[in-house]
Amino acid sequence: MPRGELYLNWFEGEPFFGIDRRAFAPIHVGMWPGFEYQVLEEDERYIIARHPNGIVTKALKEGMVRGMRMCMDTYISFPVTDRESFRRLVSEHYDPHIPIRYPLWWSEWVRVWQTRDYPLCLLPNAAFGLYSGLRAWVGTENLSYLFFDDPAFVEEMLDFHTDFMLAVVERALQEVQFDYFNFFEDFAGKNSPLISPQIFRKFFVPRYKKIVERMRKAGIKYFWLDSDGTIDALIPLIIEAGINCI
Repeated sequence: MPRGELYLNWFEGEPFFGIDRRAFAPIHVGMWPGFEYQVLEEDERYIIARHPNGIVTKALKEGMVRGMRMCMDTYISFPVTDRESFRRLVSEHYDPHIPIRYPLWWSEWVRVWQTRDYPLCLLPNAAFGLYSGLRAWVGTENLSYLFFDDPAFVEEMLDFHTDFMLAVVERALQEVQFDYFNFFEDFAGKNSPLISPQIFRKFFVPRYKKIVERMRKAGIKYFWLDSDGTIDALIPLIIEAGINCI
C-alpha cells in the first residue's frame, strides 16, 4: 500500500479507501483508576500477571511480536467473585462523577461538533456493553452459572452498570446532539449466542430499554449492537429492546 497516504484509522474514516468520516465522544465509562499491572509469576515460557482490568491471565511468551501473542491468554481469575468484591470494585473504581471521565478540552469538542457534517457516536467504540461488562468482571463461565445460581446478584450488577453509565453521559446528552450509540457485547460463538433468549429477555431487555429511552429523549435515533458470532436467536428481542442496527 502507498506510504504517506493511509491513516489506518477505519473507525473514523480513511480517505484512500473512500471510507466516510465519523467521530466518537471520548468519554471514559470504564474502570478508573485501573489496577496496577503486576507480574505474579514468570518463567522462560509463561507469564502470569494481573492486568489493569483486574483480570489475571497466563500468557505464552514465545512468538510475541510487538507486544502481540501467538494465542489468547488463559484466564485464571477475575476481579469479582461475590457481592463483597463487587461492591468494593465499584466503590474504588467506578465513581461516575470524577472530572477525568471527560477529556480536558471537552468544551472545545462541543463547539467543533456543533457544525459537523458527519455522524457522531456517544462514547468510543467498544466502550460499553451490558453482557460484556459482566463478563469482564466475573468471567464467561462464572457468569453462565450466576444467571441460575444467583440471579439477584446478576440483576444488582446490571442495574449498577446501567445507572453508572447513564450518570456519566448525562452531561454529554445535555450538551451535544449525538447520532448513534453502540452497545459492544460479543456474546455469541459461531453457532449460537452464549445466552438463551429467555435469559436475554429477563436480564438484558429491560436495561437496554432504559438506556435507549433516555437517549431517545436526547435525540439519538440509531442504536447499534456489536457482537461477533451468530446472534440470530436474539434478534427479535434486540429489536424489541429498541436497538435498530446490528
